[in-house]
Amino acid sequence: MKKKGIARILTTIVIIGSMNTSFAYALENKYTGDSSYAKIGKQKEELTVIKTGTTTMRLNVRKGGSTSYISLGKIEKGTKVEIVEVATTGWYKIKYQDDYGYISHKYVKIDKDTDRVYQNPSQYFQIQDNISFEGQGNYILKKGSMGLKVRKVQQKLGMSKTYKAIVGPVTISKIKAFQKKNRLKQTGEVDYKTWKKMGLSDDDWNNLGAYVSPIQVDENSTKKDCIETMISRAYDYLGTEYIVGASGKPGQGVDCSGLVMQALYAAGINPSPVNVIRHSQPGYEYESRNLFNSKKFKKISYKNRKRGDLIFYSNSNGVIIHIAIYLGNDKVIESWPNKVVVWPIKNSHRSRIAGVRRVFN
Repeated sequence: MKKKGIARILTTIVIIGSMNTSFAYALENKYTGDSSYAKIGKQKEELTVIKTGTTTMRLNVRKGGSTSYISLGKIEKGTKVEIVEVATTGWYKIKYQDDYGYISHKYVKIDKDTDRVYQNPSQYFQIQDNISFEGQGNYILKKGSMGLKVRKVQQKLGMSKTYKAIVGPVTISKIKAFQKKNRLKQTGEVDYKTWKKMGLSDDDWNNLGAYVSPIQVDENSTKKDCIETMISRAYDYLGTEYIVGASGKPGQGVDCSGLVMQALYAAGINPSPVNVIRHSQPGYEYESRNLFNSKKFKKISYKNRKRGDLIFYSNSNGVIIHIAIYLGNDKVIESWPNKVVVWPIKNSHRSRIAGVRRVFN
């Protein structure tokens, strides 16, 4: 007598339709069955490779675009990766073991033959991969010098805080008195030897006046991304003190030109020869004038202004004295009257608009 049992049949099936909660299958023997007895194969979608690059360190490959997702495995430093998507977090979705995973974009060097998603036309400032003046802030403070290094010296000399951190007659007199007391040559200028005698650091001597905001755009950034990055960086400075000739980190101090330079740097724009070091030198307080006259920004009519444009202001004689970043809705972000603020484009402090310049075209 044969024992009764259950036959286990494994076969390939093709779904041809469904009705209510059951599927009808076309089987080799033409029978139909309920969906609960079938394993549905996953159809993989082949994604297009948009970028390639090389990892700069050993990385976890994760299920999603952040460290909160589980690790699917690791890839070694120097691994070539094929990028198929950029997550909203900035992480790269890559091909991984016949499937896909995510790695941090911070540790991938994009191949140089990979074009940017967006780049300015060649006649305008080009978006760059690297901007740095690190270690180049080791300049001597002399008559007319401005900015954060001057502010440090004035504080050491017991002078009261003022937005005019400029080496003028009073500061020079106090520097000479300090040098005399400490048996230094009485030049009225602050060189490295005088700086150190004041108890100030090597790092501040070399870098305090040379800060550049880290670039926050990459090869996958769109034009809109660049504009929003510039504005977002400016917002980081809200409330930061206004100091003439300064272009420091958020909270340290910036003037109007210094704020705009840091916002541009974050978006990959180096408006050379205008830069943070030159801005603190005698005679370069109004870098807004040089930015206004640059041929590498596009001239725009006031009526056609858009979010991310640079707004320039003049005095009653038509001389450029101020710069701000346009936010839209007749608002700008600017450094003045005594800190970084969001104000109406025309206000009680200034209303003479000299012109508009577009950064990203």
